[in-house]
Amino acid sequence: MPPSLVEEISLVVPLVAELTGLPSNWNGTVTLVDGAPFRGQKRFDCGILLDSRLAGEPVRWRTLIHESLHAVSAGYNRADYNRLNGWEEGVVEKMQRLLRPQVLERLAVAAAPESVFARAEQEHLYNRYITALETLREELALTEPVFYRNLLATPLAARPGYVYGLGSQFAPQGRRAFLEACSKANAVLREERQWTLQSNRTSTESG
Repeated sequence: MPPSLVEEISLVVPLVAELTGLPSNWNGTVTLVDGAPFRGQKRFDCGILLDSRLAGEPVRWRTLIHESLHAVSAGYNRADYNRLNGWEEGVVEKMQRLLRPQVLERLAVAAAPESVFARAEQEHLYNRYITALETLREELALTEPVFYRNLLATPLAARPGYVYGLGSQFAPQGRRAFLEACSKANAVLREERQWTLQSNRTSTESG
């Protein structure tokens, strides 16, 4: 019998914690939801919800990794998530894409071709957040693993200030240009979220 979604995410969560070097706050509970309007959710009580229809679908691995990354995200709470949605979802989704090859290799998963994941991510809801973050990373000339892992390890509420602080390396003219780039990116990354379902939930992974 192939592993269940619960068994699979129980393997993915500690592996993500190992690869990022960050502790997981997952409480060990997984709830499978039939006909869910989402693929996965990391709740504020640190449980994980998954759409039961993901079972056996090759693309499920991106969702399992995405939700596992929320579990290691520093400073993860309702108030800050609702204020800084893009600073969380953009970082987590980009890290998912960076870590996925390592996770699948370590788990010896006979996964679908990369084209399956690429289709799911081509017009993903969080691409706009990643684009905004990438403008800042490129200005700072940091590698993707360093930039996104450091953001994941920085408490969510402090992430904008952390990035602004990195701009202190620039001379005055360059610093002004960087702060302007930060302002534009922040307009995208700060997004109020109003939930209408399950008041204790967050981090919907819909792609």
